[in-house]
Amino acid sequence: MGCVGRGLQRGRQRLFSSRCQKAPPLTRCWLCHIQPEGCLSNPNPKRNTMTTQPNIQILPARSAIRRDGETLLPVLIRITAPTPVESRRKAHPRLNLALVLDRSGSMSGDKLEHAKKAAHFAVDQLGDKDRASVIAYDDEVIIYAPSQSAANKTALHAAITSIETNGCTNLHGGWLEGATQVAAHLDQSALNRVMLLTDGLANEGVTDPALITHDVKGLSARGVSTSTLGVGRDFNEDLLLAMAQSGDGNFYFIESAADLERIFALELQGLASQFGQKVSLGVEPREGCEVKDSLNEFAHNELGRMMLPPLLIGQTIEVALVLNIAPHVGNREVCAFRFAFDVAGTTGRQVVRASLTLPSLSEAEFEAMPENPQVVAAHAVFQTTRQREEINTYLESGDYAKAQTHLDEMRVCAAAAPMAPGQLAKEMAAFDALESDIQRQDSQTALKRNKSEVYERRSSRSR
Repeated sequence: MGCVGRGLQRGRQRLFSSRCQKAPPLTRCWLCHIQPEGCLSNPNPKRNTMTTQPNIQILPARSAIRRDGETLLPVLIRITAPTPVESRRKAHPRLNLALVLDRSGSMSGDKLEHAKKAAHFAVDQLGDKDRASVIAYDDEVIIYAPSQSAANKTALHAAITSIETNGCTNLHGGWLEGATQVAAHLDQSALNRVMLLTDGLANEGVTDPALITHDVKGLSARGVSTSTLGVGRDFNEDLLLAMAQSGDGNFYFIESAADLERIFALELQGLASQFGQKVSLGVEPREGCEVKDSLNEFAHNELGRMMLPPLLIGQTIEVALVLNIAPHVGNREVCAFRFAFDVAGTTGRQVVRASLTLPSLSEAEFEAMPENPQVVAAHAVFQTTRQREEINTYLESGDYAKAQTHLDEMRVCAAAAPMAPGQLAKEMAAFDALESDIQRQDSQTALKRNKSEVYERRSSRSR
């Protein structure tokens, strides 16, 4: 164990040196010509015969466009990873983890004890071929256990047990040391992840959110991902959300420290079942077609492609778009899609292409065509999620009366939306929890709860 607080700047220079910045870009994979069998605009497409590839469905609200006028067409893209049997994976990829715990004064008592219990649990779940390190930070950063084989469980448990609270919150420094430990043993055939836990604000060392997220994104490009776990009501949810999104990881709002062990289990389960990482979706409208709206509001990479969350085995990611399509006669390809991802232990980018081809109908024929209820319901959920973001403005200003009014309007809109009964019940339960926060005038918890649930809905995540 040794204090590395004074070496953080050297560590940052080492990780972000010009040598690292000159790493060659990812090459385009020769698989980019692969097209899944069957027309993917068909509601019942043939299953892709490549069982190790995800199944992609392009579902339009109506399977046609207007012949004599523009068509605003809701579209749902469903990307489903293979099930465990289809993927033929005999074991989860090796894990290379850094457990980075906040040990500042505000973590004293039950918070730290629950964090340590969750870290002990995480160590117990690792196999002998996995790696782990244990870092804790206050105003300084301490390596309690450098990266080592997870077979050394006695040493790892002893390191976790010895952590005590003290000082302020050098969040960036703690994350950076965790990233350094992972990067020192970077394994492209493994999943390399920093798990950072905090209950407070970054108030020591580097505190600029833009610089912190820039560094997280840089390490993600090299293969070190980051998940963030915020405990209680006093952490900066915008920073932790940005770190998770830039780091190709996950964000968790943990209202009660007693829930930490379950969340650690959820994160490890996700790592064990991860099918694809650095996932992107390129939308390529053809002539006469444009993307009018993108309801998930994913960030875009430098090529203009949406950056999607990691894809888990058996999981489905849903992307909701609205296309504006000019009139035409006959069948026509209106939009193409390029789905790409990396798989741990393989080289080259995996790419699958799909397209949407639609016939044209008269106005009367088009209006008589029934809408796909799955598409309509999914778009209704995403629209409700967008409305939920609007309430944050009132919460941030402490205007609880307007927040309550907006919440009441959201209830009415959700009740009228064409959602499945189970989804509507879930929405109403979330509204009840948010209303309880508003009535207590607890804007901190309300904001964290609302932003966390918006993130989960848009990312197709569930707890």
